[in-house]
Amino acid sequence: MRSLLGRRLKSGISWVFFLALFLASFASSRAAQDKHPIQPGPFAPAEIRLKVKPGQILPYRLKLAGHVGWTPPIDSVNGGRMATDFLFTLRAKTHRPNGDWTFDLFGEQLHSAGRNQKGYFNVLANRNRAKVKVDTTRHAPRRIECDTSLLEKPMTLTLGPRGQIRYGTGLLPLAIYMLPHVDHHFWTLLTTAPEAPVEPGTEQIFDFEVPLPGVKGNPLHVKAQWKVLQRRPGAARDVREIALAAELDLVGTSVLLQNGDQFRVVAGTYKAGGMACWDVEAGRLRSATANQTILVTTDQPIRRILRSDCHCSLEWMGPAE
Repeated sequence: MRSLLGRRLKSGISWVFFLALFLASFASSRAAQDKHPIQPGPFAPAEIRLKVKPGQILPYRLKLAGHVGWTPPIDSVNGGRMATDFLFTLRAKTHRPNGDWTFDLFGEQLHSAGRNQKGYFNVLANRNRAKVKVDTTRHAPRRIECDTSLLEKPMTLTLGPRGQIRYGTGLLPLAIYMLPHVDHHFWTLLTTAPEAPVEPGTEQIFDFEVPLPGVKGNPLHVKAQWKVLQRRPGAARDVREIALAAELDLVGTSVLLQNGDQFRVVAGTYKAGGMACWDVEAGRLRSATANQTILVTTDQPIRRILRSDCHCSLEWMGPAE
């Protein structure tokens, strides 16, 4: 299974932080389902901050899916298709003097499946048991069932007042199930609460860097437009919807692959878009969704095509408010 998803510890560690950023988001699917047009409303500027009570239980569902691959394939580059469905609960544990909150993180259920040119795997786990199926080109399919699970390990997560990650413990075993992904820089901008009070129409331009899958050297420099949208008709609570969009033309970019080949991009784009919905009164993110697409065509020494499509969403699983 490790050969299917990559062996670089650095990549795994970055995914611990990426997972933590997901867990900092408190979601509901209402924002994605409401198809009514956005209209102006009377919202005054409001400061958005994480609000938690000691011992509070917060259940969530994280779903992500994606595909990354070069054509023709590159042996030294990990690619493939993967989907993960993760149910978990945060329990507020410690409120620190600087405003940070530490949560106990309980993994309730994990279902993850992935496939690439080297094989296939499927993992189904809860707190008490785990079932694993592995099928590779070198070995016959194997099924493993055991009375222990990666979800039984103690895990914690510490978040700042704006939902930003401070640190976590015990999260590394989950990192492998979070590939491929929407870039964590983009997700951080989307799901971290603004520093200053915001009102409808507030806009800002952000700069961040995005590495191309399987590429060494300098990452892409991307500009993203961040905007607070207007009030939804009939909304009874103070809800702030925030949109984030980024796009970059990659034509002319020089690409050095991990196998040492040097390429020039003759056609290519990076596109990402997302929506976050903050409940100001409850002090949490009610919904967050994001999509990212990277398309690259290179020429010399041979023609290669990179396609990366990733989607992620977070859903609040508690009672309706």
